Amino acid sequence: MIRDLHPHTRPQRTRNPDHVGAHARKLGFEPRDWPVKPIAWGFVALLTFVGVVALGMGALVRWLQPSWPKTSALVAARQFRSPAPPLESAPRIDREHLDAAQVANLRRAPKSVEQAMQETAVKGWHDAEPKP
Repeated sequence: MIRDLHPHTRPQRTRNPDHVGAHARKLGFEPRDWPVKPIAWGFVALLTFVGVVALGMGALVRWLQPSWPKTSALVAARQFRSPAPPLESAPRIDREHLDAAQVANLRRAPKSVEQAMQETAVKGWHDAEPKP
């Protein structure tokens, strides 16, 4: 069940075109509607306010940021050159120790590398194994 309108309610729109006044026809909207012009100006004012606040915040951030000296990348690279960190305490001695360990491993092998290469060239790679 739909209730009737309150007795003090003034219907804004009507289905009967005879009830629409000449003033409303001339304006293109009923006078009780919100006028479009002040709403448009309010929207423009809001956008302007937001823009001014954004510009103000940008200026404030720029003013508060620390100032850095203006130097080029090449000058900064030459100026702030730092030595490489010492990753090894004695790199030359460590290299000699690693090389000696590799030579010892090769000498402990049952065959020399040259001999194994010759055998592989004669037999072929995986040719000596029977195929499943």
